[in-house]
Amino acid sequence: MDISQIVSKLKSAHKKYEPVLETRSEIIEEEVTLLLKFVEKIYSFTTKKTINEKECVLIYMFPANDRDLISDDVYLSPDGYITYQVFNKAAYLEIVNNANIENGYVKVPIHYFLETVPLIKILKFFEKRPSILFDRAYETDELNEKRRSLIKQLKEIL
Repeated sequence: MDISQIVSKLKSAHKKYEPVLETRSEIIEEEVTLLLKFVEKIYSFTTKKTINEKECVLIYMFPANDRDLISDDVYLSPDGYITYQVFNKAAYLEIVNNANIENGYVKVPIHYFLETVPLIKILKFFEKRPSILFDRAYETDELNEKRRSLIKQLKEIL
């Protein structure tokens, strides 16, 4: 085992890695600004949910799976935090021991979330969103017609 070689390689690796991390941090800061501007642009017509008395905007959905720790739906709250529901608080706190959980929803700084889910993934979510909403509208409209028809039949009989 050559200790001087280990030290040399470690020094070289850190010299390469540290600027990459710095660049990533700069990019994430730009993404935060752009995400906030994007949400401001779509706010009046996009999907919202009231969480802890704040109107939050749906900005992402984790791919569907058997998630039992957190919800798939990710929201941006007006106070600038990412928030999503935590189903198992104790288990979540084992993973993220300093998590800020309020009434079953965790509050995460935007830049922290963007380290895991970059802006490009969020925008791809919004790119696919219209077709999902059109499909849901069609299905709901069909179901509404069936329900109206049944109500009409029941009113005639009852």
